Amino acid sequence: MSTRKRPTSAKASIRASMVGVLLAVGATALTAHEFLRREDAHNSAHNRTRLLAETMALQFDAIGAAALADAENVCRTMLESPSLMAICIWDHTGRQIACEGRSPEHAQMLELVRSQPRKPQGSDSHFWLTHTFSSEVGPLDAQFVPIGVGAVGQKPATLGVLLDMSPMLGGFWEHFVLYYMPVFGAGVLALVIGVMRLHRDVLNPLGTLVAAASASADSRHRTDTSAFESHAELGVLARAVHALKLDAITWQRKAELTERRSDTRVAVETRRITRDLHRIQQAAWKDQLTDVYNRRFMEEKLPGVFDAQRTANRDLSIVMFDLDNFKLLNDSEGHAAGDEILRFVGELLKQNTRHGDFAVRYGGDEFLLVLPGLPVAKAMVVADRILAHFTQRAKMMVSVRPAPSLTAGVASIVNNQPTSLTEAMVMADEVLLSAKQAGKACVQLAMRQGGSPAPLRLARIA
Repeated sequence: MSTRKRPTSAKASIRASMVGVLLAVGATALTAHEFLRREDAHNSAHNRTRLLAETMALQFDAIGAAALADAENVCRTMLESPSLMAICIWDHTGRQIACEGRSPEHAQMLELVRSQPRKPQGSDSHFWLTHTFSSEVGPLDAQFVPIGVGAVGQKPATLGVLLDMSPMLGGFWEHFVLYYMPVFGAGVLALVIGVMRLHRDVLNPLGTLVAAASASADSRHRTDTSAFESHAELGVLARAVHALKLDAITWQRKAELTERRSDTRVAVETRRITRDLHRIQQAAWKDQLTDVYNRRFMEEKLPGVFDAQRTANRDLSIVMFDLDNFKLLNDSEGHAAGDEILRFVGELLKQNTRHGDFAVRYGGDEFLLVLPGLPVAKAMVVADRILAHFTQRAKMMVSVRPAPSLTAGVASIVNNQPTSLTEAMVMADEVLLSAKQAGKACVQLAMRQGGSPAPLRLARIA
């Protein structure tokens, strides 16, 4: 047993929208801030690593040649710095003079970065690396700065350092307390204020308006519009509701008076309205261009026809038609010529069907015949006759060559054992596609024994 979905009230929708907007704005602000925070942290860390590298280079400059004479010991001493992972010195030819690292991998990484193409000597060389060793986690920064001229053979040398940037990057919790919590608090405060104003200015007046609109038409009291004076839109709605109630009361009285005076006239008018509604319903089921049934009628009515035929062990045939060379016609002679061909197809289908058969425009240039009680042999004869008449007439209607033609695929309950109208249409559509591939302008029958899923066998009628 299916349960009806409970309708959503306007109040709930407005509240949900406000919460959604608040969450979206908050999430956007927090995300943007996090990106900016990380970018600032990275820039700050890069500047600090550059400053550390330049400081170490100045230390070597201050010590001079004596430091380079014992470069390995000096590098080993500097490696005690907490953030320093590796330090190396190269002469002006690129030969390594000394290299120390917390691990061989760190020294190799610095040497590898040094071997990559860099900017000219004296300019900053900056590299961003991601350290992946399991013993350490965090980003590494490689910096290369020159050591003073004359330190090594009267020519400049290069100092390279590999620094751990992790301690230099800002933490999350500090930003959470300093930024996220205030933003969250401000958002909650804005939400509370917004909900209060929403209740006072919109939801409560709206509830009053709904109650007034839901009141029985027999209630003679005037709707109080004073509660809506500060709301232009709700005031207009309140006055309109009151006017509608007055109109409803007036028309109710007139209807009662008319019914008492002339029951016969009311009955005649009721029958006329019923006929009009029936005509409107029929028009809603018809395709305006071809005057055959449309897809809405097929989906609402024909599954029941198929099920009734199948339950009664009676046959029902499905014929799917598709126009060949229709696009060529539209492109060559225009859509007016295409519409004329489509109208002719609709008229041809109606002329070649019995009372109780259904001709449907399935979509675009595709048509469908549903023939209750008709076996496939007779359905193929009908389809073949329609194809012949169409081909003969189409050649006279248009000048484009090749002229439009029809291709058809046929399936039925007895012949193919489908369990639903949709399955029968799929079978007919598959064999229609096969017929178009086989040369068009022909009728083909989908063959399948019983309910077996054996491949379709095709029979062609030229």
